[in-house]
Amino acid sequence: MIGIPVLDNVSWPFFLYTSALIGRLARKHELELCYVNRAAIDRAREITVTDAIAKGCDYILFIDDDTIIPPNTIELLEPLLEREDAVCASGFCYQRGWKYMPMVYRYDNLEWGKGEAQLLEPFPEEPFQVSATGMGISLLKVSLLKKLEDKLGDCFNRDGGGTEDFYFFRKAHDMGYTTWVHPDLEATHLGYPVCINSKTVVDLRTQDFRSLYPLPEESGGRATKGQVKV
Repeated sequence: MIGIPVLDNVSWPFFLYTSALIGRLARKHELELCYVNRAAIDRAREITVTDAIAKGCDYILFIDDDTIIPPNTIELLEPLLEREDAVCASGFCYQRGWKYMPMVYRYDNLEWGKGEAQLLEPFPEEPFQVSATGMGISLLKVSLLKKLEDKLGDCFNRDGGGTEDFYFFRKAHDMGYTTWVHPDLEATHLGYPVCINSKTVVDLRTQDFRSLYPLPEESGGRATKGQVKV
C-alpha cells in the first residue's frame, strides 16, 4: 500500500513525478493507494495503517506530499525488511527549515531517550540501524504493525505532545523492533524558493547562518581587531 497524507492541493512537480512512479510500481507490484486529505498527520498515517491491515497488505510505503522519492526506493528498502525484527526501512531527506538537518536520529547505543539523537553527515556507507527517521520516504512491515497495535494500541494516534513519527518509533522500540536507513536513498524536500537536498543544503545553511549572525561589514575594509560592528 502507498500512503500519501495530503492537505488540499499538492504541487505539480509532486503530482507529475509521483503519478509516474505509482504507475511504474503498479506494473511490478499489486498496489493499494490510501490518499488521506485534510486530516491531522498522525490520524492520516493511522488511517493508512488500518486500511493496510484490513486489506492484507505486506508493506506500507509512506510518501509525504512535499517529498520526491527516487525511482528505486522499493528495490533498496525491501531487502532491509528481511530481518524478522525490522519494522521500518527508510531513506532520508533534509528538514525544510533552519538548520536543514537530515531527518535521521540515533540515540546513544540505541537506548531510547539517551543522549542526543540527531545524526549528521557523512553517514555510514552501508545501511545502518537508527532510533527514528522521518516518515516521508519509509517502507513499513504491516505484519509487525498489527502486532504492535494488538499490544500497545494505535501506531500513530498521539495521546500527548511530540511528533507522530517519534511517537511510533518509541512504541516500535518497546516492541523490540528495528529501523534501518539506506545511505544511498535520498529524497528531495520540496520547498520555496528552492528544493532541499544534499546539493542545496550547504548553501541554505550558510545563507541562514549569515542572516542570524551577521559578519562584520566588508565594504569598509577589515574589521578592527576586537571590534565588531553590530
